[in-house]
Amino acid sequence: MNKILTQEDVNLIKVGNREYYVYTYRGKLKDIPACLIVLCWPKEALFKEWCLRTFITLDTALTTEELLIHYKSRWPIETFLRETKKHLGLDDYQVKSNNS
Repeated sequence: MNKILTQEDVNLIKVGNREYYVYTYRGKLKDIPACLIVLCWPKEALFKEWCLRTFITLDTALTTEELLIHYKSRWPIETFLRETKKHLGLDDYQVKSNNS
């Protein structure tokens, strides 16, 4: 089913010192029996396409706030790893044989 979200479909929550509008989906996703999907926009940019962030987890016990707090603390690690791989070539394999 396709649905166009409206302001009535989202909730305003606070994560740290920032506020976000979020839409939360809990349920099946293709062959995944249960997942949590959160669509998130900064308070000042609701429904602006370039501001949308999407978070997906299989841990359906998490609340929306817990998921966003987890990603907020994890994001600096992810960007560090991406930049390290990009600039230092750490995503290339160094091993040339199975016996190494």
